[in-house]
Amino acid sequence: MSNFEILKGEVSRVHDIQTTSGSIHNGQGRIKTKHKTTFSIDSQAADINGTAGQYLTDGDMLIAVGEHAKNGVFHVAGFKNETTGVLQEGSFIIKFIMGFLCIFLGLWTFFLVITPIIFIPLGLLVIYTGLQHKKANRILSESL
Repeated sequence: MSNFEILKGEVSRVHDIQTTSGSIHNGQGRIKTKHKTTFSIDSQAADINGTAGQYLTDGDMLIAVGEHAKNGVFHVAGFKNETTGVLQEGSFIIKFIMGFLCIFLGLWTFFLVITPIIFIPLGLLVIYTGLQHKKANRILSESL
């Protein structure tokens, strides 16, 4: 499993990034927007995916749990903003449900050749991701 760490410090250089992609043709289509926030925690570069970054402003005191990437950026999995009181934890229950559902579908359709090959590993991967979020939440709650 991942080596989660705790970072505590003051937030600075907050930048929100939104990326929109997709297409529309003849009035129909699909548009997708991704949100990412980059910032620093006591001069350590950090980022968080999703809209949770909207709860961060320059000068906030933050306790963050996450892991360092190879490029040196700290990827935040959850945080507690001590200035505003916001607690942002990763969702793991939905991942467990979806993972077990994928495994069930793979086993239920075992007589089909391709379905178990796709659904069972996908279910295991989703459950593993859920376990990672649960571990990060536990580490964050222990540090509070």
